Amino acid sequence: WGELCMSGSGIALGYLNQPGLTAERFVANPYGTGLLYRTGDMVRWSSGGNLEYGGRADGQIKIRGYRIEIGEIESVMLGCPGIAQAAVKVYGADENRSLIGYYVSDGGIEVPELRNFLQERLPHYMLPVQLMLMEQFPLTSNGKLNRKALPDPAGASHVYHAPQTDTEKHLAVLWEAILGKGPIGLDDNFFELGGHSLKAIQLLSRIKLEQGKDIDLKVFFNNPTINGILYQHKNNQLKRRIIQLGAIDEGKPSIYFFSPLLGTPIVYLKLSRYLEKHFNCFGLQDKGFEYHEEFHQSLKEKVEDFTNEILKAGSESVILCGFSYGATIAYEVAKDLERLNRNVKLIVIDRAVYKNSDQLRAEENGHFDDDFNMLFKDIESSMPAYKSAALRNLWINNLKLLHGYKQKGAIKGDILAFKATENISKEFLDMQNWSKFSKMEFDHTYLKGDHFDTIQSTKNIELISNKIIKLFNK
Repeated sequence: WGELCMSGSGIALGYLNQPGLTAERFVANPYGTGLLYRTGDMVRWSSGGNLEYGGRADGQIKIRGYRIEIGEIESVMLGCPGIAQAAVKVYGADENRSLIGYYVSDGGIEVPELRNFLQERLPHYMLPVQLMLMEQFPLTSNGKLNRKALPDPAGASHVYHAPQTDTEKHLAVLWEAILGKGPIGLDDNFFELGGHSLKAIQLLSRIKLEQGKDIDLKVFFNNPTINGILYQHKNNQLKRRIIQLGAIDEGKPSIYFFSPLLGTPIVYLKLSRYLEKHFNCFGLQDKGFEYHEEFHQSLKEKVEDFTNEILKAGSESVILCGFSYGATIAYEVAKDLERLNRNVKLIVIDRAVYKNSDQLRAEENGHFDDDFNMLFKDIESSMPAYKSAALRNLWINNLKLLHGYKQKGAIKGDILAFKATENISKEFLDMQNWSKFSKMEFDHTYLKGDHFDTIQSTKNIELISNKIIKLFNK
C-alpha cells in the first residue's frame, strides 16, 4: 500500500488561508516540475491494473505497539443500535496517548450502554478510554467532520468511588503513577483508563514490592480494578496455568491458546473477543511469567503441565491454537491429548515446522533483541530490575526448552495453518510442511502484514475466526 499523490496542471496551489495544511499536503514534486498533492488516501495497484482503496493514511495510528485503524473502531460504534454518528480521535502524546470516542445518538443510548457494547466486540487496546455523548458534531466549512474541534475529554461521563482506607489510597497512587492520570476510583477499569498488559505487569510488580501482595495477573485480567485486587488478596485464590479470556458458558466448546515466547496468552485478547460467542476461550500461561515462580525445566514438563490443565476441564473435544513459539507447544499437547483419547483440532499461526537445532540457534541469534525490545521498550526502564530480568530469562528459557527438539509424528485431527506474507524470519516460515503432520485435513491461508500483524490486524482476526468456526462446525 502507498499514499496516492497527484500532480499536473490541474493541481491547485494550496488551501485558502491554511498555510500549515498547504505545506503538509502540497509538496515539491520529486519526479518533475510543479507541486505534488498528497491526498492522504492509501491505495495499491490490483492485478487488473485498477487502484484499490485501502482507507486514509491519517486513520491508522500506533499506540503502545498496537496498530489501530480508527475507522474500525468507529464502524463498531456505528453498529450499536441507536448510534447515528461516531468519531474517535487520539488524545495526549507519546506513552500517554489514548483513544477518545464521541457519538451522536438518535435512540437514547447512554455511555454505559455503548461501553458494554464495545467491550463485547473490541480488545482492550482498541477501547476508547472515555466516551462522550454529543448533540451534534462540529463540521468544517465544506460539511466534513472537524476532528480538531471535538471537545476536550475532561467532561466525559464517569462514576467515581473514592478510596477510603490507607491500602486503597496507596493502590490508587500506584495506578496514577503508572497510568499518568487521576484520580483513580475503586471500580475504575485499568484497561479502560489506558492500561495494557505490559503496564499491568509493572503495576503488579510495584504492588508486590511496596505492599508485599502477590496478585495473580491471570485473575487481575478478569477483574482489573482496585476492588478486584483487594478481593483477590483477601481470598488468596488458587493459582492455575489457565487464564479465562472471555465469558464462560458450559454449553460451548473450548479453545485453548498457547503463549508465545513472552510467556503470556494476553496477545490473543483480540482473537478471543471474536470467538467468545462460539467458544469458551482460555489461555495457558507459562511458569515464570510471575516472577516468583520457577521456569519449566524441560519441554516434557511444560507439555505435561498444560495437558493436565486441559484435562481438568473434562472436555472430550478441544481446539488448540498457537501463535509463533506457542504453535510448537500446542502441537505437542495435541499429541498428548490424542494419546488420552481426546479429539483435537490444531491452529498454527506463523510458525514453521521445527526441523533441527540450527533453526533454533538462528532464531536466538537473529531475533531476540529486536522482538523483546519492541515489546518492552515502553516500560522496561520503569519496571523493577528483578521483574525485567525475570521476563528476559523466561524468554531465553523458552528458547532453550527446544534445544535438541525435532518435530515428529502426525496428529489425527485437522490442522489450520496461517502465514504472514511479511515476517521476521522468512527462511523458516514455510508452513506448507505442516500438512505432513495431520492425518486428516490441512488448510493453509496467507495473512496480510508481518509476524505480529497476524494476531493484531482486525481483518486477519476476522479471517482466522471465521475459519476456526467453520472448522469446528464441519
